[in-house]
Amino acid sequence: ELDALHQHCLALYALLDAHTTRTTPVDRAGGEVLKAARVRLWQAAEHLHAAWHRAPTTDTDRLLTAGGCRPRLPVCGRHLRMSVRVRRTHTPAELRAPFTGPNRL
Repeated sequence: ELDALHQHCLALYALLDAHTTRTTPVDRAGGEVLKAARVRLWQAAEHLHAAWHRAPTTDTDRLLTAGGCRPRLPVCGRHLRMSVRVRRTHTPAELRAPFTGPNRL
């Protein structure tokens, strides 16, 4: 189920966020690698959220409207809440980058 995968992706993002916060002050390079992984998880969550809206269903509430998501739907509410956190942490360029992270580990 796409909703469950989306939920897991955001839980992993939160876990990596906590680990990145603890790691970066003592290991800057390690923190950058974790930050890159965090961005990738958000990108995956974005794709899962979009896929959920486009999945075949008879529920017309799931379809995206001109106004965007519907916060009352669990997947949309979760995604919108996390997007506030993500936008405080990452730049738009980081979130749209096709590749994130160092060139070599």
